[in-house]
Amino acid sequence: MDFPEYKYVDHALGHVNKRNNVVDQLPDCTGKTDCYRSVFRFTKEYLNYCEKNKSVGGYSGPCFCDWMPIDIDDENLDIAYKKTKDVIGILEIDYDISVEHLFFSGAKGFHVLLPSRMFGLIPSEKLPGVMKNMAAEMFGELHDGAIYDINRLLRLNNTINSKSGKHKISISIQEFNEGINKILELATKPQPVKSPSLYDCVTNDQLNELYKKWMSNESKPKSKTTTDWQKIRDGVGEGERNKYACSLAGICKTGNFNKDTTFNVLSGWNNGNDPPLEDSELISIIDNLYKKEDKNDLENKVFPIWSIYDEYQEFVRSGKKVNIGVPKMDERIRGIRPGQVLTIMGYTGNFKSALLQWILRHYTQYS
Repeated sequence: MDFPEYKYVDHALGHVNKRNNVVDQLPDCTGKTDCYRSVFRFTKEYLNYCEKNKSVGGYSGPCFCDWMPIDIDDENLDIAYKKTKDVIGILEIDYDISVEHLFFSGAKGFHVLLPSRMFGLIPSEKLPGVMKNMAAEMFGELHDGAIYDINRLLRLNNTINSKSGKHKISISIQEFNEGINKILELATKPQPVKSPSLYDCVTNDQLNELYKKWMSNESKPKSKTTTDWQKIRDGVGEGERNKYACSLAGICKTGNFNKDTTFNVLSGWNNGNDPPLEDSELISIIDNLYKKEDKNDLENKVFPIWSIYDEYQEFVRSGKKVNIGVPKMDERIRGIRPGQVLTIMGYTGNFKSALLQWILRHYTQYS
């Protein structure tokens, strides 16, 4: 165990609300219903805090985690399955990581675990926020970021979800690729853990750089500029007319409106101003804005050679990947997507035609 002083966890047995039970060793819960543990590990300070306050709520001290969990769920399990495929694809393509720690949650989603040693994580009170930011940068809206709250509980493996009657289970990539029906069949009973030790891995340079970036606060989410729609709707006074005219014209330009359409939109808005701007002023604002657009458009027509890689990454993430239906081969390739060319080479009598027929059948069934 890395950082053995961080050995205390909260857990709940029988219901997620039956928590605030901090222990240094979890009981065996195999086959039991609705059992959970905290995502993070803590020092004895966590135990003392819980005993003093009768709750772990509000604790904000240092913590550690053996893995960064990626929580993927949806009310529609088919959608959760497709999201998980996308997460696995991102890890394979962007980070050269083969997913080895994969779990079905027992109901409506999946958990992918990335060992902390891949990132080089160390204990910190900042760790929950850092993990949340890393996951957001890596996976966007494919995952549920609430899993990184410091006191968040995670369902224990091989325990039963009372809502579905299914177990949370470890599944291999091969079993995952066989589809939802196979996974649900496996989840009717406990399954052995089908992954190597969380400590049997090396640091991934990309993940380590990502971790260092967020730990040092080198990058922060940009504050989103908001538009005061009430002032655009109701009109403004003399001191704000130009500001909001530029803002509204910018919105039109972003929407690919031509200059005439933008002028008509601004004219309608301008009628509500007190007093309204002269038409010549509106035309001047639009002309200046669209001159900048023309210049930027010209510059954007020059594409650097490395942009091809960016386009390829976007293509890979498109969510249209279909496995060919041969598990041993699916482990080693990235699936088939629209627009790709598949070449099969082999000697006469090596079942090339049969293989292609099987692939075509599988593709038409799952694409």
